[in-house]
Amino acid sequence: MYTPKLREDLVCALFRLKQVRKRPMTKLLNEAVELYVLSEPVISVTIVTKKGGGDEELLRRTA
Repeated sequence: MYTPKLREDLVCALFRLKQVRKRPMTKLLNEAVELYVLSEPVISVTIVTKKGGGDEELLRRTA
């Protein structure tokens, strides 16, 4: 699996946000990337998210 390296300043900002929101950095980052990808009108995407209890939700956006 591809694991991108984040800029150090973004990691620091994400860590501060984690402390304020009291949520794991991975969840905050996943939400941010999901919002960005879904906002792009030029691609077709399908995102599967796990909800509490194992339910899955499909989010689709087609250009």
